Amino acid sequence: MNAHHRLVLGLLVGLVPALAGAQERSLRHLEWRAPSMERSAGSATQEASRGQAPSVAFDRAFLDASRQDLPYFHEVVPLKPGTRSFTVRLENTRYEPLSPAERDALPGLGDPGPVPEVHSHLGWMRKQPHALVDIYPYRSGPTGPERLVDFSLVLEQSPSGPGPIGRPKSYPSTSRLATGDWYRMQVATDGVYVLTQEMLGSMGADVDGLSSDAINIYGLHCGQLSYQNSGPLVTDLVPNAVLMEDGGDGSFDPGDRILFWATGPHTWKQDTGSIFRHTKHVFTDSASYFVGIGVEPPVRIQDVAISSSAATRTTASFNDHQFIERDLVNLIKSGRTWFGETFDNVTTHNYNFSIPLVRSDAQTCLTVDLASRTLGTGNASSWSISSPAINETFSVAGHPDNYAGLYARPYRNTWCTNTASGSYPVTVSFNKFDPVTSVGWMNWIEMNCRRDLLFVGDQLTFRDVQSVGVGNITEFVLQQGQNVYGVWEVTDPTRVGNVPLIVSGTDRSFRLATDSLREFVAFRNSGLKEPTFAGRVPNQDLHALQLPVEMVIVAPPLFLAEAQELADRRNSEGLVSIVVTPQQIYNEFSSGQRDATAIKRFMKMLYDRAGTDQQLMPQYLLLFGDGAYDNINYVASNQNFIPSYQTADATNVSGSYTSDDYFGLLDDGEGEYTGDLVDIGIGRFPVHTKEQARNVLNKVLSYDRLQLLTSGGQVCSANGDGGANDWRTLVTFVSDDQEGDNFEGTIHMSQSDALATRVENEHPDLNISKIYLDAYQQYSTPGGERYPDAMDDLRERVQKGALVLNYVGHGGEVGWAHERVLDNSTILGWTNFERLPLFMTATCEFSRWDDPARTSAGEYVLLNPEGGGVGLMTTTRIAYSSNNFALSGYFYDHVFAEQNELGEMMRLGDIFRQTKRDISSAQPNQANHRNFALLGDPSLHLALPTARAVVTAIVDTMGTAVDTLKALSTVRVEGIVTDVQGVQLSDFNGLVIPTVYDKRTTQNTLANDGGNPFSFGIRNNVIYRGKVSVTNGAFSFTFVVPKDIAYQFGPGRIALYAESTDLNAMGHSNDPIVGGTATNVALDEEGPTIELYMNDDRFVRGGITNEDPLIFARLFDANGINTLGNSIGHDLVAVLDENTDQAIVLNDFYEADLDTYKSGEVRYRLSDLAEGDHTLRLKAWDVFNNSAEAFTEFVVAASEELALAHVLN
Repeated sequence: MNAHHRLVLGLLVGLVPALAGAQERSLRHLEWRAPSMERSAGSATQEASRGQAPSVAFDRAFLDASRQDLPYFHEVVPLKPGTRSFTVRLENTRYEPLSPAERDALPGLGDPGPVPEVHSHLGWMRKQPHALVDIYPYRSGPTGPERLVDFSLVLEQSPSGPGPIGRPKSYPSTSRLATGDWYRMQVATDGVYVLTQEMLGSMGADVDGLSSDAINIYGLHCGQLSYQNSGPLVTDLVPNAVLMEDGGDGSFDPGDRILFWATGPHTWKQDTGSIFRHTKHVFTDSASYFVGIGVEPPVRIQDVAISSSAATRTTASFNDHQFIERDLVNLIKSGRTWFGETFDNVTTHNYNFSIPLVRSDAQTCLTVDLASRTLGTGNASSWSISSPAINETFSVAGHPDNYAGLYARPYRNTWCTNTASGSYPVTVSFNKFDPVTSVGWMNWIEMNCRRDLLFVGDQLTFRDVQSVGVGNITEFVLQQGQNVYGVWEVTDPTRVGNVPLIVSGTDRSFRLATDSLREFVAFRNSGLKEPTFAGRVPNQDLHALQLPVEMVIVAPPLFLAEAQELADRRNSEGLVSIVVTPQQIYNEFSSGQRDATAIKRFMKMLYDRAGTDQQLMPQYLLLFGDGAYDNINYVASNQNFIPSYQTADATNVSGSYTSDDYFGLLDDGEGEYTGDLVDIGIGRFPVHTKEQARNVLNKVLSYDRLQLLTSGGQVCSANGDGGANDWRTLVTFVSDDQEGDNFEGTIHMSQSDALATRVENEHPDLNISKIYLDAYQQYSTPGGERYPDAMDDLRERVQKGALVLNYVGHGGEVGWAHERVLDNSTILGWTNFERLPLFMTATCEFSRWDDPARTSAGEYVLLNPEGGGVGLMTTTRIAYSSNNFALSGYFYDHVFAEQNELGEMMRLGDIFRQTKRDISSAQPNQANHRNFALLGDPSLHLALPTARAVVTAIVDTMGTAVDTLKALSTVRVEGIVTDVQGVQLSDFNGLVIPTVYDKRTTQNTLANDGGNPFSFGIRNNVIYRGKVSVTNGAFSFTFVVPKDIAYQFGPGRIALYAESTDLNAMGHSNDPIVGGTATNVALDEEGPTIELYMNDDRFVRGGITNEDPLIFARLFDANGINTLGNSIGHDLVAVLDENTDQAIVLNDFYEADLDTYKSGEVRYRLSDLAEGDHTLRLKAWDVFNNSAEAFTEFVVAASEELALAHVLN
């Protein structure tokens, strides 16, 4: 089914429990909504509307875009081990008629059949079978169309069936590279090569007295590895048969040499008939071979068995082929296809094939592969192909000018004709539809011909398609072969055979059975090629690794020290981790040549050897190094440490992507299909300098450590926050604004709010904060519209820390939103090193890590050495909002889970893998989810508290239980810290950070860009926030409820975060009601006392500071400080230089002292102040609304000269 699936807003699907038997019959209920119309979410960042999506849908509904967004049901059901096939049927069905309005809201329904339409297929997740089921819940009833409401999904499972498509997996137990001396060579083209004793000595080998029998040549002649797991198994090196010329004395002496056949990096494969197609290696322009000394007995060329039977066919001609392909430009900086010459200012290019002795009685075929960009549907540019026998003109249609769509239209065609030209020039001309905007590009030209089997040149490779047939015996006649040194059969290039020749004048002939196609090379003694030395190879043995290997870190030599330090940390935790270099993997899995699939095949070896034992399977892969869409370094300053997987599509912006998922598609039968399921958690550090590698490692190791108030509480962040660690309980949702009354409407905010509501309901211990741009005043500037207050709130939120920071909206490589609410300079200015969020960005190409010409904003989030994020689940290409939302839903299915399938604490890689597994199975034909990558360490635990903090009592000053927090009442809250089973942890001694919130309020956005306001709920008015001791797992705290609470009654909230030296906890209570006023309250008319300083308490009024000073104040009041923020004018504020219109609200920066509500401190860092004199005024209110003010003066001196001048004055 080629459906384009989109998840309905706010409705998410998950896995059902594993089956207990051969059938599964749990009841499903579809909760249908009333008909209305809501805006479609299916748009890319700058793409036009896809129309309107009907809201006639049900919980857990997906939309089929190929059927006008028709809602359907999708479910993934784990099957019994050993299941190879299954059938689906529906039982216990109940239907309801569709009303006319509902019918009209489902234009894609058509005329349903008598039963619901069901589609299913078998999927594999870590070798476990799963049923992937889609149900279109409609039928034709007695009075018209009906919808399905209730049903039982029955699965009949069977052990018979094809299972995953695979091949026998026999991996050597050890690598040949484990012993002996090894040297790597490189070749650029096919041919017979020579290695002399002198050449081997120059490689560093000890050739004195070296026995000839000790030397072998190794290689796999594999070209580029297949993207499909079902392709040929390439594993470890094999010895190649070679010709040893040592004079017969058994010693490899000066003047001695080895002749061997080598296949270059690019390969040919027979397509149909006499046509061969080439495959150009996209990862390297050279193939590698190895000299192994002292490894095993010699493998030498033997004679091919000549047929003694009479020839059934004599051939004096053969099939030849050539291609011209120059990789000069990647049109969209994505995809593995590079193009050659550009047809723009120059619209004609000439190409020339030089193939002598082409036969005129056989067809020569020319294939051209090119692309053109012609804007406008209905328009077309034309191409002209001219050669000695071919003159063709053809048109290539235009396409819309769509940012997210087709950039250029590819075209390929083949023409065959008879020709006898030895030189075969081809002229290609591009005839532009539009002289300015139309452009063409050549990809490649390929020539297939038949030529006389006559020896010319230094080497001649030949094969004859016409010789093939059951029982055929062919006599090959090589004309003018008198100068031939030898003829070898190279059909199996690892087992080259010498062909004995029959001499007849100047001809040389041989007779062989040709049931299948056989290939040969004839060569002169004087025309041998020479390899290039690539380096000595230390002994290695990846094949001998013992299971389990739970984490693999692939790191180039430049980053080995940092990678090993991380592996050591994980090994100390009990996670078995290893570090390997890319070249070590290539040596054993791709014959030494660079190939992304080699990394995948290495992981698959570990995966295959584990069998079905989940404990033995690899869990995580970290690619410790940057990569690029340019995998061969065509682009200057390329940072291509670890290769990237790129799609074949390199002309369609929305269909082309890079994805590290590829390295984790390990089940048999998988390859690069969007529906293949990732089997391991994969992350990447996009670092390209040693300094970056160290910086990212430092962030990861720091995040690993418990960041405790007892050790880190006095370390100030850049904005002055004292370092309280309750950021570990906070999830922040940032949303783009709406774009007027267009197809997007409020989609970004509605998606953000749906996710926030879900987290709030399913994980009530977590706290939610919201930064929705449209809730802020928008300002027009010369640079465009801006949200400065939202920018400030986002900056402060990151500085203060969050467990997860989620963004939904427009974005790109340089930041978020058209209003630039986040840009690179802001990211690089973050200094939240001890409070690093995990970023989840549902936007376009925020973290495109594979463009060597630019470091993306998302990369800077990870690379910033002073702060930013500890990791990102983030987009690397353009992405569609509805698909992003579906993936985000699955992300929140897993990100706060406590354990993975093995019962172990979740790591980022588990979150990534399970999210990708779910979205891939739900949207198997969509590529959008492949655009998401994990930039970060997949073995990192999210800093989610693991124990529980519980409120046990809320009492007044007399110890009487109260259920309502009234204004000016004094309240004591008691609680305990427990394990997950609710047992009090009597050995827990540390701190708890309680935050008491007023009631939830509803806020309406401002519709800054037109359209309708969006309403959302927030809870951000803090009644009290303190810092309290926990002793033997118990705690209590007291506070006075501020006079400024909202007096209507409603549910409040108590949020708790606790930590000791080795454990942290979180909890909540939504029980207390907030509202009303206490009676018999003692009068308080005295405001707080304030001690105001700059930087620290040694400051004296008029003192000197730098340009980024810290506001530091100590406050005291017998009834506590008011930081509620409910009433206008009662905020804790600072005013710099009497600029009252730019007052700084400090409510969130007040932190109570330990075990008291009466005193506390404010820390807030100013930045970039001008040199010279400044004033600062700070005003505070107590909970009775009595105020007090403090004032000071200071001098900013950025230089010693200014500081001295101030002292002298």
